[in-house]
Amino acid sequence: MLLVIADDVTWLDKADAAVVGFVARRVTDASMSSTTSPDGAAAGKPR
Repeated sequence: MLLVIADDVTWLDKADAAVVGFVARRVTDASMSSTTSPDGAAAGKPR
């Protein structure tokens, strides 16, 4: 199983997203799960 965690997903740029997409397309023999979270400011929480 492959677990992808993206913390502060608001900072995920095009290059990072391309890498995650590349891996997701090629992982065919295992299950894959992902979770993301916004940073505190985007969620309305003080930093």
